[in-house]
Amino acid sequence: MTWQIGESGTTLALDESRRGELTFTVTNASTSVDRAVLAITPLDGAHDTWFTVPEPQRPVAPGASVVYPVGVAVPPATAQGTYGLQGVAYSADRDPAESSATSKRVSLTVGPPAAGRGVPAWVWFAVAAAVLAVAGVVGFLLTRGGGEDDVDAEPPGDAPASLANTAPPAISGAPVLGRTLSADPGEWSADLDGVAFRWVRCAGTGEACEPIDGAADAEYSVVADDVDHSLQVEVTATAGTDDVTARSAPTPLVPGLVVVQAPQLGGTAAVGQTVTATPGTWSPPEAALAVQWQRCNPQLTACSAIPGATTSTYVVQQDDVAGALRGEVRASLASASAVAFTPATGTVAAPDVRVPTVVDLTPSGADSRLTAAGLQGVADFFGSNSCEGLVVSQNPAAGTVVRPGTTVRYRVPFFDPPTPDAECP
Repeated sequence: MTWQIGESGTTLALDESRRGELTFTVTNASTSVDRAVLAITPLDGAHDTWFTVPEPQRPVAPGASVVYPVGVAVPPATAQGTYGLQGVAYSADRDPAESSATSKRVSLTVGPPAAGRGVPAWVWFAVAAAVLAVAGVVGFLLTRGGGEDDVDAEPPGDAPASLANTAPPAISGAPVLGRTLSADPGEWSADLDGVAFRWVRCAGTGEACEPIDGAADAEYSVVADDVDHSLQVEVTATAGTDDVTARSAPTPLVPGLVVVQAPQLGGTAAVGQTVTATPGTWSPPEAALAVQWQRCNPQLTACSAIPGATTSTYVVQQDDVAGALRGEVRASLASASAVAFTPATGTVAAPDVRVPTVVDLTPSGADSRLTAAGLQGVADFFGSNSCEGLVVSQNPAAGTVVRPGTTVRYRVPFFDPPTPDAECP
């Protein structure tokens, strides 16, 4: 999937004028620049005219994120109730059905429209009292006969407005292991004397958040503890005696190390032959990959690391005979690690052997030599007037390369006298 999308919250409370704003964070999970489009899908009777996306189409670098603000304005004639919406991100250059990602449902509660209010009676009494007080002061000054030496007092200026966040903080960068995120402090209603940052880790998209120890800079590097969590940044702005804290929208959940293309195995599983492990491809691509060869039983229910076998190739040894081999590939990045395995070889066969010569040996001597070579001997006896009893021929012939366990037949004469009283010559 090309896109990942996260919402700033799953509920939105509108103000008295039935207006509000939420944000969607869209991340390009591909390896090339793409153009993201954000569309709003109205749900539960909501209307698409309620929602405004100022800049719905934006280019996004691979692994980068953009934040889309969405304005909400519900007409006064709309009935009270709960409505809904979802954000949909897709590529401007490809079929949306093949590249789209959909956010969680966001609930929108519409209350009664703001009603006009009359002026309470106490206000009129207060105004009347103020008029009388002013009239009394004017009368006092007139009777006092103030002259040119009187100094006109400057009217007091307006009290400074309290500090407020006018545009929320934002996070740039991809929430990916080993990558660095940057915080934008947002916009504020006054010139600031200082800004402090604090990064927080959340169990979901903005839920159950905890401060991250030591993460108090404008930049933050994603680590193993962030996997399957979202991240937010809190910005505390100071102006004079005012301190105000605002928080960014959450990032999408941080993915762990993921196998994109599984490890592969090549070569022949025979003593003296070389097998090769291809580690595959992983996301993020910055992960370091290491290979460790394992020796297993044929059922793969018990495997152990082969000491020193940590390169991509391995020469099959005599100790591997009757077992199976596989490569363990370990990916590591930012204190996180994950493991995948190559397919296993078949049962490792013993090497081929050459048939030794057994001609001119006794049958017992022939059997011993063949057994030592990993072969089996079978004697074929035939009658003769010879009394020696030694092997005269064999099949396969000496020097033939055969598989271990092959049967070698050999012929042995035995003394078969022509008459019962004949003796060996």
